[in-house]
Amino acid sequence: MINFKQAKFNDYWRQSGKRNFNCHINEFKVNKGDILAGSILSLRKGLTSIAGKNGVGKSTLIASLYNSLINENSNRCKIESLIDLNNVQVTVSVMRDGRSVAIDSSELEEGEVTPYLFDPCSYIPTYLSFIRSQDNLDEQLEQIGFRKYSNEQLLNINYLTNTTYNSVKVWNIEQEYDEHPVIPFFEVERNGVTYQSSTMGIGEISLLYFFWLIERISSIDEYALLFIEEPESYLPPKTQKRLMNCLAWLVSEKGVSVVLSTHSEHILSFIDPERINLMMDSGQEKRFYRDFEAVGEILELGLQKTTSKKGLLSVEDEAALILTKEVLGDLSDLYSFEIAGSEGDLIKRCDVFCDNVDDYKFRAVFDGDSRGKYTARLNGSGVDRYLPTQLAPDELIHDYFVGLDTETIAAELSVAGYRVDIAKESSQGVDFHDYFREFVKSLPIDEATLFTKVCRHWCDQNPEQVREFVESL
Repeated sequence: MINFKQAKFNDYWRQSGKRNFNCHINEFKVNKGDILAGSILSLRKGLTSIAGKNGVGKSTLIASLYNSLINENSNRCKIESLIDLNNVQVTVSVMRDGRSVAIDSSELEEGEVTPYLFDPCSYIPTYLSFIRSQDNLDEQLEQIGFRKYSNEQLLNINYLTNTTYNSVKVWNIEQEYDEHPVIPFFEVERNGVTYQSSTMGIGEISLLYFFWLIERISSIDEYALLFIEEPESYLPPKTQKRLMNCLAWLVSEKGVSVVLSTHSEHILSFIDPERINLMMDSGQEKRFYRDFEAVGEILELGLQKTTSKKGLLSVEDEAALILTKEVLGDLSDLYSFEIAGSEGDLIKRCDVFCDNVDDYKFRAVFDGDSRGKYTARLNGSGVDRYLPTQLAPDELIHDYFVGLDTETIAAELSVAGYRVDIAKESSQGVDFHDYFREFVKSLPIDEATLFTKVCRHWCDQNPEQVREFVESL
């Protein structure tokens, strides 16, 4: 397993481009079509990266590479892509009879090369939503049985996650769901508290999934390729660096070639500039550039540095999420968000969240009507925060909204005043939980948009309470 002394990681990085590899991608080419037509990307064995602006096509490229090689052993089903695979040509180098041969991916034998995919920004929220929606999951887990990671593996997990787990168990649910060929379910113990995947934050589950994936790849005797899209998602800079060190181990010690796309200067700083491909628009086609002297020069050529996230905010429900984002305004871009689902789930977050990890904040943001309710239970955890006022978001915004005159509402919604009056009339007597759903039935606007607009209006009229909340984070 991984030796996580920094000196050893330096060795992994030095060796990662020198060893022999059983397989790697030689070339990706799009012959025709409306998307990426004419694009040709040559790749090297080991670890290579694709950088570029949003919208240039990095995600489409990664998805097409993965889809071109997918087989029944892969960890994910086919990824939605804008490119017709009939227009794509992928050349792969594989060892056959003791020598490396370059062949078209269509000529690979069944299961000869297995691709794996790690795209936390897209997949982890879907994973959590799926896990939380399963009513009979406990029964399935009982039938499968778990695997407990060894003490050595636990040390590696703790290094990667920058935490201290006392134990980590994993159940592998395989071939049960069409959209998830194999799905790991985790249970961890930390500081005397045991909790499972369904109550974890996005960043935590992302790192556990990453460890599970590289451990799975390294333990199976096969030709494997790993494709990664934006591994920095939900992670503070220090953890991004630890993830890259673990990736260097996989490449150097296990001989797995990796292709990753990224926006992060922290990720790019680990990669030899000759292995970074800058993807840029060039008229009607995409072109790839490399052999730059430094990562900084690539950034100057058009890859805008992404602002590191300040933290993760976990809220109770959709109404709380909307109000939180509107209260933060432009600052909302500095945070990642998740919907916990209930007060009880937020309390569980308080049991396991660290206050700050390398200046990355973890906050359980309760509704205003929970203020003071769990003081004794939380015992000064330091991660609980509260939305403005003493009311739940939907009640707060409802009470504010019904106090607005027709002209103000009509102007805010860009509708005629009489339509607002009709909507008000039809909503009389409706409980605040259902009020906005009823109100929009006669208007050309959906409930979420209406709620968002009213939240924004409330924030504009209550700057002091907005300021207090922002400062509390």
